[in-house]
Amino acid sequence: DATPGKYMVAVYNHDKYLQEVAGYTLTATAEESSGGLCPKNCSAPHGHCEAGDVLALSSNYQCSCDAEHAGYMCEGELVRLALGEKYKGYLAASEWVYFEVELEGDNGHVKGDLQLTLKKVMRRDSP
Repeated sequence: DATPGKYMVAVYNHDKYLQEVAGYTLTATAEESSGGLCPKNCSAPHGHCEAGDVLALSSNYQCSCDAEHAGYMCEGELVRLALGEKYKGYLAASEWVYFEVELEGDNGHVKGDLQLTLKKVMRRDSP
């Protein structure tokens, strides 16, 4: 919920990108939150907005992603990758994919180091 008080909103026409007069509209409302306090509305329906630590220095709201998505805004697919498993995929421009790898060990210790190998695959190699 918002805190009662005065709020300042600034609108700026950055003439570096827009070389003419810019029209705009601005409407202020007070409504129940529908997740709009999180970035990109958590890429709904891939995530939802939750209240975070009220003592945090950053936003008090954060995205909670569904089981198939990850990222700050739940913007990327989440792939669970088993050790030794190879995954082949393609990404469009500005697209993200996240991988989750689970290491198990005894008494909090894992033998060896986690090594990841990433290779570029040419589009002609696609199925």
